[in-house]
Amino acid sequence: MELTKVKLWLNIQAESKFIARNENTVRRIVETVYFADLELRPEDIGGWEYELTFRHTNRADLEDQITNLLNKISSSADSYDCFIEADVLEPEDLRV
Repeated sequence: MELTKVKLWLNIQAESKFIARNENTVRRIVETVYFADLELRPEDIGGWEYELTFRHTNRADLEDQITNLLNKISSSADSYDCFIEADVLEPEDLRV
C-alpha cells in the first residue's frame, strides 16, 4: 500500500445568491464525511485548499479514488443547489 499526498483546491458555489448559505453546509459535509479518512489537517478546515493523504495500490487506484471523491462531492453539492470547481495537484515534494 502506497501513501500519496495531494493538494485539492475546492470551490463550492451556490447556483443563486439567495441560497448562498448552502455553500457552508456542503463544505461542512465534505470536510466531516468525505475527508474523514484522508488525514485532513486542522488548518485546512474551512478553506479552499486541502492537503489530503490517499492510500492506494497503484496509480490507477489513486486516480479512481480521486475521481470517486470528486463525483461524491459534486453530487452532494448538486443536492444543495450548488456546484463545485476543483483542481488536484500531486506535488513531488508531498509524496510520502
